[in-house]
Amino acid sequence: MEKINFGKSTATISENMNRKKIYVDPNHGDVLTTNILKRLDSLEKSYMELGSLLNKMSYKNCFKDDSRIYTLQCAKKCSSLSSDAKNLKQEWDYQYHEDIKMMLIERLDERITYLESKLLSNKN
Repeated sequence: MEKINFGKSTATISENMNRKKIYVDPNHGDVLTTNILKRLDSLEKSYMELGSLLNKMSYKNCFKDDSRIYTLQCAKKCSSLSSDAKNLKQEWDYQYHEDIKMMLIERLDERITYLESKLLSNKN
């Protein structure tokens, strides 16, 4: 499968923003991620069904010799794409939850640092 290239980002980010501290709000991200996972699941099943149908048609001699070979190749590619969609779905879900955990840890760390500095400044 070829690498996907979405091109350069055209969104402008304010100079006052730190790019490393940009995150997706979990309240909104969970809805989007659920939708993405549902679509990937649909893709996985569709490719699997398409590959199965192409295999059946090919083995029941619905095509001429040249077309049969091409059909079998397409069925194999569909199976491969189905597997890729499944792997992408699992990786997406894992990475999203890991990013949310790291974001929460970073926010808690920043909050603790802020509170420590406030306590130290009050003691002085």
